[in-house]
Amino acid sequence: MAVSVSRLFAGSVREVVPLLQAAHLGYTFAEKGGGWLLEDDGDADALARMLHRLYCAAAAMVSHGAIAFDLAAKPLRSGGCALRVRIGGTGRMRLHGRIAQVLQGLDLAPDASADASLPRLQRAHGVCPASGARVDFGCLPLAGFMFSASCSLRRAVPHGVPPAPPVRPAPRLWLVHGDAVNAACVASQAQHHGWAVVPMGTLAEALRRARHHAEGQAWPALAIVFVDPSPAAAAGWPAADLAALRLALPPRVPCIAAAATGSAWLADPEALAGYDLHCHPLCHDEWAGWSARLQPDADTPSGLTRPLPLEPADRVRVLVVDDDDYHRFVGEKLLSAMGYAVHTASDGEQAIDACRRSAPALVLMDLEMPVLDGYEATRRLRALQRSGAMAPCRIVAHSGSSDALARQRAMQAGFDGFLAKPARPACLRAEVLRWCTAHRAAG
Repeated sequence: MAVSVSRLFAGSVREVVPLLQAAHLGYTFAEKGGGWLLEDDGDADALARMLHRLYCAAAAMVSHGAIAFDLAAKPLRSGGCALRVRIGGTGRMRLHGRIAQVLQGLDLAPDASADASLPRLQRAHGVCPASGARVDFGCLPLAGFMFSASCSLRRAVPHGVPPAPPVRPAPRLWLVHGDAVNAACVASQAQHHGWAVVPMGTLAEALRRARHHAEGQAWPALAIVFVDPSPAAAAGWPAADLAALRLALPPRVPCIAAAATGSAWLADPEALAGYDLHCHPLCHDEWAGWSARLQPDADTPSGLTRPLPLEPADRVRVLVVDDDDYHRFVGEKLLSAMGYAVHTASDGEQAIDACRRSAPALVLMDLEMPVLDGYEATRRLRALQRSGAMAPCRIVAHSGSSDALARQRAMQAGFDGFLAKPARPACLRAEVLRWCTAHRAAG
């Protein structure tokens, strides 16, 4: 299955947004020339591992600040494209020993030459074992840091879908976002795709505009609401206010709810009736799709038609790991019925082998198993992912031991969530949606 570089880049950032939130980090996201497809699964897997490796390292460098993610791709004369990824951050830098530990984990060697004018400047370089990309690092403790990775994707092919012609006058977008920095980044993306942006910092402001809309004034062609709290906010928007905004806007105006991977909103899509759920950051392909809806010959979604079932290769992959035949069988059948491509394993070692062969989006892992238990299997998976030897995935504990100690041990081992057995189908669906919606959107 061909993988879009744009979607892969956005999907990789989506994986680390929960880490950024935990460290009180905002982020910006920019891509230029991401309209390429990777038709080789090995190329896509290597790029995903490289990105996750660097993003986790960046998140470990700083707290209470912001990280910028930037991708640029340009064609090579010999075919394929040259890719450059830059990740820069600023805020409360970690101690020097912690930074050295992160660089060692990336196999980056310190540069021997030093700049006499900047004695505290740290530089390092190396080669990513996953992709073969050259990686450079620079850090000035009082200013910030930057990783830069460059590689050639010689088997990449240009995206076959031509961009939609510009619509005149420019369609209007209402953007509701409590994080001013990220909102500016999203507005820039939208403007690049031909949208005229009306930014609003609160949902109350959007409701006032909708309820006091002047007769004859144009409505927006699209509304995007970032539903999670900003780094400085204690809570997100109330569900009642989100529903009120949807009712205040004409039914023909598509409304997008943008949530972070793992957000509670993703576990209960019905709470956002009338909104299309997407995970942020929003990628080039998503913007292109919304622009295409505005073309005169585009079909208007009715809200009633269900799409054809996805082909197996297009389904989000979930791995069920359990030594109990019954739980393994029921988990497989329930998740298959929900539309996932399900694989199974009966112990931790089999789970690691399965993740090596075909990286899942989510692992549903029992804790107490023979050969290798879920705790140790998760620790090993996390170590492999941090080193770039394996693509990232989410891991949710699924265990009959649901006491506080088991939950604490699971979180310390690196689990993302916890489901007590036996999990009701609705609870299973909600937890899997929390972590897999990003992959449905990132394709």
